[in-house]
Amino acid sequence: MGAVKSYGGFIACRLILGACEGGMFGGIILYLSMFYKRHQLMFRLGVFYCAAPLSGAFGGLLATGLAEISYGGYDSWPWIFFVEGALTVVAGSIAFFFLPDTPGKAKFLSEEEQWYITHVLRVDLSGAAPQDKVDDEKFNWNAVSFTR
Repeated sequence: MGAVKSYGGFIACRLILGACEGGMFGGIILYLSMFYKRHQLMFRLGVFYCAAPLSGAFGGLLATGLAEISYGGYDSWPWIFFVEGALTVVAGSIAFFFLPDTPGKAKFLSEEEQWYITHVLRVDLSGAAPQDKVDDEKFNWNAVSFTR
C-alpha cells in the first residue's frame, strides 16, 4: 500500500487487505479453542481482545515516528506501510513455521502432555466431536451452517 499512487490502486489494495485479514479474529478464536477448555478460553479471548486497542495505541506512536522518514522518493506515510508491513510478514512467517496445527502436533509438548490436552479437550466437548482423537478431525463444509 505504501507504493500506491492512485485512489483506485488504494481501494484495490484495501479490498485485498480486507479479504486477507477478514477471517483473522474468527481464526484466532478457533485456534485457541483447540488448546483450551471452554471455561479457560474466555479469559484468553478477553486478553486477546484487550490487546487489540493496546496495539493500536503503540502502533500510533510507531506511525508517528515512521511518518518522519523521507527517503527514496517516499515521504512520510508510505514508510508506515513499508515498515509495519515488513514486521507483519516476518511475524506471520515465524508463526506459520512454529505454531502447531493441533495440540497433538505441538513439538514443545511431551507425548504425555499432548495426550493429556487432547483427552481433556475431548472430555470438555462432552461427545460433541465425532472423532476419538482431535487430530483425526477433518474439515467438512456440511458442518458449516450459514443460517440460524
